[in-house]
Amino acid sequence: MQPILALCLTAPLLVEPGDAVSFRFQKPLLNALGTTSLEDLRGKPLLVFFWGTQSWGASEYMKDLFTWQQQWGEDLAIVLVENQGADEKKIEAFALKWKWLGSRMMWTVEQPVDLGLVATPQFGLYSNEGELLLKGAAEMWGMALENRQMDAIEDAITAQVALRRAGPAGAPKSVAAAYAAFAKGDVAQAFELLQRAKTEPDAAEAADHATTELTHRLDRRLAEARWLLDQGRIGEFEALMAQLGLQLAGRTELLPRYEELRTAMKAEGYAAEREAAAELERLLDPIFKKGLKKTQLGSLEKLAKRHAGTRSAARAQELVALAALDV
Repeated sequence: MQPILALCLTAPLLVEPGDAVSFRFQKPLLNALGTTSLEDLRGKPLLVFFWGTQSWGASEYMKDLFTWQQQWGEDLAIVLVENQGADEKKIEAFALKWKWLGSRMMWTVEQPVDLGLVATPQFGLYSNEGELLLKGAAEMWGMALENRQMDAIEDAITAQVALRRAGPAGAPKSVAAAYAAFAKGDVAQAFELLQRAKTEPDAAEAADHATTELTHRLDRRLAEARWLLDQGRIGEFEALMAQLGLQLAGRTELLPRYEELRTAMKAEGYAAEREAAAELERLLDPIFKKGLKKTQLGSLEKLAKRHAGTRSAARAQELVALAALDV
């Protein structure tokens, strides 16, 4: 692996296959899910996709991205970088208009890497360790074209997801078994297996690395839970908390953060946030799937008044404002 390249906002460095990158975002990403840097996304394949609100065919090539995000879910991270000068509000309004919201994909205007390419759209696919695997102008690779040539991209993602679930290539059997248990949701067993593997001379180093990696994944889940709570996405927050309650058993270094989130669930105003979020979620499901209709604007405005002071009310007002933008 080549040395990690530290990138800055004003002049991102050119990256080539084999390079690993480090980048901290200066502004919150849209749909950030607790992500503040590229390092946060280590441990899963990452697709950084450069697009533009002015580029031809955006509605077509986005279909591939949505398909991949739906196919691989939490095992794949996708960050979309607008590189034609639009601001965050225009991006979100554009995404709302084209029914692109409602997925796990993240959006930003900050350029974390320079791929040395001119065309828009373009992409860079990174490994679980953050190394650039593939890069190219999207249409040259077949995205959104009738004669698609996308096997190399999909095969690379599939291979990285397999390694994420089964452990690095060449991992001792005991360590690979821990990764497999973690992937199935049996987190307690995964760490028990790693604790035993640390006593095996040929597996100790790999077990230490795996413990760090799997702890990082739990850490990211806690960061995601905090973000969901702060955004007022209470239904998703409670579902994730239910999972974490089982997964964090015995992880004493992470339990204080989990308990802090549990305490927030008992705080004054939480019940009101919960009620507002449930109502907003019912409205958003058809909006994200079929687009925001004029008749739904009134429903959002009524929700904002009925649940004034909640995060969901603020979100409803934002959507109404976004729908009024000319994009």
